[in-house]
Amino acid sequence: MSQKNNYPRGSEWNRWELHIHTPETKKQDHFIGSTPDEKWTNYIQSINSYSSEIKTIAITDYLCIDNYFKFKKYFNNKSITKTFDLILPNVELRISPVTHKNNPINIHCIFNPKIDSRLNDKFFAKLKFDYQDVGYSATKQSLIDFGKKHLGSFYKDDNQALIRGIEQYVIPFENLKKVFNEDKELRENTIIVVAGGSTDGVSGLNGHFELLEGEKFNQLDATKQIFISFVMLYFHQILVM
Repeated sequence: MSQKNNYPRGSEWNRWELHIHTPETKKQDHFIGSTPDEKWTNYIQSINSYSSEIKTIAITDYLCIDNYFKFKKYFNNKSITKTFDLILPNVELRISPVTHKNNPINIHCIFNPKIDSRLNDKFFAKLKFDYQDVGYSATKQSLIDFGKKHLGSFYKDDNQALIRGIEQYVIPFENLKKVFNEDKELRENTIIVVAGGSTDGVSGLNGHFELLEGEKFNQLDATKQIFISFVMLYFHQILVM
C-alpha cells in the first residue's frame, strides 16, 4: 500500500517559539510605544520584518488569553503578514510549593486552539485560590475581586486590581492537577510545561533542606517526582555569550 511521504528528505527541524509575550501583557509590558495601539503597531512591524521562519508560535500571558485572540485577529486580517502554520494560546501561571529562592514554580499550559473559546469554563473557572476564607477562580472578574480584597484601601481601579490579583494568584499544585484529572478533554488538548531552572523551576526544589547525616533525599524529592511525571516539557534559559 502506497503512502504519501510529506518528508522525503527524512527528519526535518522546524522552529517553534512557545513563549512569546505581546503588548498589553499583564506583567512587565515594556514594549516600545506610548499607547497600546502604538505598541501593537511597532510589535507587528517587528514580527513582519523578522527574517527567520517560525512554524508555530504560542502567544503567552498570565492567566489570560486576550492577547492570543488579539494576535489572531491581526493575523486573520493580514496586518500580520508573517506566516505561521499554527498559533497557540499559552497561559502562564505560578504554583506552590516555592523554590529554595522563595519563588513559586513557573508553569505554562499551552492549549489546542480548537478549545480556545471554551477555556474560560474549562480552565480559568476551575482554578481556585483561597484568600481570607473566600475562594477565587482565575476568571477576569474573580481576579479583579481578589485584587480589590488584597489591595484594600490602596485600591484605585479595576485594572490595578486585575494586575494585583494576577500577581498574587499562586495556586497549590494539587489544584492544577485536579483540574486536569477531572477533564479528560482538557488534559488531552494541553501541553504542560514547567521551568527547569533553580530560581523558579523544579530544580529549585533540590536545595530546600540540607540533608541530615545519613539521608539520601531532601524533603521535597517526592514532590519533585510528582511534578516531573505531570509535565510534558521543560523551559530552559540559554545564555548566549
